[in-house]
Amino acid sequence: MGPYQLEQVFCTPSCLQSCMVILTKYGYTYKEAIGYTLLVVGLFYNLVGAVVLYLVSSIDISILPILLLGSFAGGYVGAMVAIKKSNVLIKSAYQLVTLIVAYKLLF
Repeated sequence: MGPYQLEQVFCTPSCLQSCMVILTKYGYTYKEAIGYTLLVVGLFYNLVGAVVLYLVSSIDISILPILLLGSFAGGYVGAMVAIKKSNVLIKSAYQLVTLIVAYKLLF
């Protein structure tokens, strides 16, 4: 298992733990807890990871605008779907995706 896979294995549980703490301690709905978790934890991890990757390797910066556009478009579409659907559906989908990602990272 490479260093990037280890980072992803440890990052995913920390996001879930943060989500559960926010959900149970402060009484947010599941959608709100996931949103705040992804905003705070996900943005921080992604920013630090991008800076470190830029510093230690060579990156083709010419594709950066396309990657950013895809990231923002995906986030916008995901947010719109989350707003329109129920907490039960969002919770089930989030758990399913988490299990798939964990499986993919381990095997």
